[in-house]
Amino acid sequence: MIGVEKVLSSQVGILINDWYRFIRTFSVPDAEILKEQVEREIENMEEDQDLLLYYQLMEFRHRLMLESLEPIEMNQQRPTLPNLLKEIENKQPHVKGTLDYYSNFFRGMHEFHHKNYVAAINFYKAAEEHLKNVPDDIERDEFHYKLADAYYRIDQHFVSLNHLEKAKEMYSTSEFYKAKVVGCNIKYGANMYDLYRLDEAEFYYREALSLAQELNEETAQRIIGVIHHNLGLVKKEPEKLKPQKMNF
Repeated sequence: MIGVEKVLSSQVGILINDWYRFIRTFSVPDAEILKEQVEREIENMEEDQDLLLYYQLMEFRHRLMLESLEPIEMNQQRPTLPNLLKEIENKQPHVKGTLDYYSNFFRGMHEFHHKNYVAAINFYKAAEEHLKNVPDDIERDEFHYKLADAYYRIDQHFVSLNHLEKAKEMYSTSEFYKAKVVGCNIKYGANMYDLYRLDEAEFYYREALSLAQELNEETAQRIIGVIHHNLGLVKKEPEKLKPQKMNF
């Protein structure tokens, strides 16, 4: 039986952004339609905890919209839509900031998927302005991890390495994120390879290989194959072929 192809979380993120636009303009019918569409897509989506948090925040924001539009007393004047929006966002500044973060973050992921790396970086940088609103350190590390990959794709290697360092530091504090540490080492190795620092590239690939061998069998086999390929390229210099990359 052929498995059902998973929906990209970045695609669902774009749908949630559209949903957010309708919420902010109090377009209730359109917002309800987008809400239902997002919920259908999530059922077939690849696993992504950030996206699920974004969805939960938007669902909360959706409820705030509906509550603000409930019938009021006849002798009261209904506030204007801009005033309603301001009132809601003043009551929930943390939620608004987090929504702004994820809105730009998933737009960046969407552009990255379509190989528009500069556009992706621009959205990631817009998201960074709201990074302080992200709930925990691991999610902040995911931001740095994604941004490091985008900078690598446009050969901004030292900027990529700077973001990788931030991501790896926190991922290394938990056994649960060992696969992410492996991914950081692979990206370190790829940057060093492009910088012709082959000894350092080999060091990071071998560190990745050692850690990958501790992962579950299915995950390890896939990653180890990529690492061996990249180690082979290091040994084949100066042919200078592009190393393979992994998405985690």
